[in-house]
Amino acid sequence: MVVSVGSLLIARHQAEVMDRQLAASVWPLVEFDTSNEGDDGKPRLALTLHNSGVGPTRVRSVRLAYKGRPMRGAVELLRTCCLAAVDTAHSVTTSTSDVTGRVLTAGRSVDFLVLPPDTGQRALFSAFNRERFAVTLRVCYCSVLEDCWVVESDGHGGAEPAPVASCAAERKATQYR
Repeated sequence: MVVSVGSLLIARHQAEVMDRQLAASVWPLVEFDTSNEGDDGKPRLALTLHNSGVGPTRVRSVRLAYKGRPMRGAVELLRTCCLAAVDTAHSVTTSTSDVTGRVLTAGRSVDFLVLPPDTGQRALFSAFNRERFAVTLRVCYCSVLEDCWVVESDGHGGAEPAPVASCAAERKATQYR
C-alpha cells in the first residue's frame, strides 16, 4: 500500500513537471517597440509588436494610448500628437495594420503603424519622432495552450507581462484598429 501511494505521488509530481515543461516550450512574449530607422538604414517611423518568446501567440486585444488618452487608431494618434505639424495641403501617408486576432510566430514582428519621411510632411515626421515615446500599449495575448497575459508597455520596452485567466475583459475595451 505504501509503495502504491508513493508511486501515485511520484506520478502526479512528474505530470505537473511535464505540464510546466510543455507550457514553457510554447511560451510567447509580446513586446512593443518604436523605431525611427528601417532594417535598410533608411529613415522611417514605426510602432511594432514583436513576439520574443519561443512559441506562437494570438493577439487578442490591443489598446493604444497617447499620454494616457485612449486612441482609436493611427489617424487619431497622429492628429492628437502632431496636428500642428500636419500640412493640410498634403495628405498624410501612413501604413497601418490591424494586429488584433493576428497570430505571431516566435521571432516574428508586425509593424502596426509606419510613417515614411514623406517630403511633404517633414514637420509631421519630426513631431511624431519626438512624440512616439508618449505612445503606450496594453496588449492581451494567449499561447496555443490558451495561457494568457497582459502587458502594458511604452516605446522604451522592458514591461513584464502579467498572467490573466483570459482576454475577454480586455476585448471589451476600445481596440486599436
